[in-house]
Amino acid sequence: MSYFSKLRFLVVQLRELVFWPLLFALSPLWLQRLIAQHVQKQSQLYSSEVKAMCANILHYLPSIDLASVSRELRLVLLIDKSDVFFSTFRLKHSLKHRIAIDRLPDVHSAALILSAHRGNGWWILPVLNHQGRPVHLVSAPLPAPVQLVDYLLRPYQLLRWHAMNTLGGVPIIPMKGASQKVRQLFVDRGRLIAVIDIPPVLAKGCSPVRFFNRTAYMPIQSIQLAFEAGVPVYFCNADFDLKTFKQHIDFERVDSDGGPQAVADRYAQWLEAHIRRRPGSWHAWGHVDDFFKKPNATVKTTGALTGKNPTP
Repeated sequence: MSYFSKLRFLVVQLRELVFWPLLFALSPLWLQRLIAQHVQKQSQLYSSEVKAMCANILHYLPSIDLASVSRELRLVLLIDKSDVFFSTFRLKHSLKHRIAIDRLPDVHSAALILSAHRGNGWWILPVLNHQGRPVHLVSAPLPAPVQLVDYLLRPYQLLRWHAMNTLGGVPIIPMKGASQKVRQLFVDRGRLIAVIDIPPVLAKGCSPVRFFNRTAYMPIQSIQLAFEAGVPVYFCNADFDLKTFKQHIDFERVDSDGGPQAVADRYAQWLEAHIRRRPGSWHAWGHVDDFFKKPNATVKTTGALTGKNPTP
């Protein structure tokens, strides 16, 4: 990559990660609407994510309106990036005025909460933390900077990482050695958020599920650990209103009959239904084909299991 290309890439990144999201976060609602309208119309904004989505989505939803879902994806990405600044500067204001909660898990019980890369899930962490008990999140470590551009973007990455480590009330659990930590967490009746729509090239312990009428592979390990400990499982949906930008968060207790595999199957069906309803809200279109690649020999694929059912 030439020096000019690197400089151009940095400018694009600062515009998409910092300038528009920061301006959006610090603006009153009337100005947020104008910014949102501008961003949705600008094809050069979040163009790599939109192009990746457009390259894949027609294989799964052939009758989709590409222009409409592209506008929604740009808005989703804008709000997702802006929330790091909301959490830094206006957390209390945001929680009071920007969130609508339909149901919450029992604050006194341990819980596994399954989430996905769709809508705006950022505020799940503070919502649960404000119940009076923290919630843990498993995540990969912050990657080390390699190129000059990485170092220049490091302040933003650290700010986002700091927010993720504080909004839930406890530090993130690193993926390496996470299983043992999660087992102890459930013993201590803690609560965990696990993101399930991760392709098998990035996740261990994947299991086959039906997804868009094909066999896909998604992580099942956290569900297995919840069943071992008798911990109830919830699906979490986080959407935002396209007009008011209010976050709508709902936690749905999962029927645990059939064991971990049955829960994984139900989650894949549930996720697909929400994606079909609002396809522009799913962030993972760019690598959707990876979900259908069978894990290689180094990644264990788990079949149906019969585990201890979560206590009611």
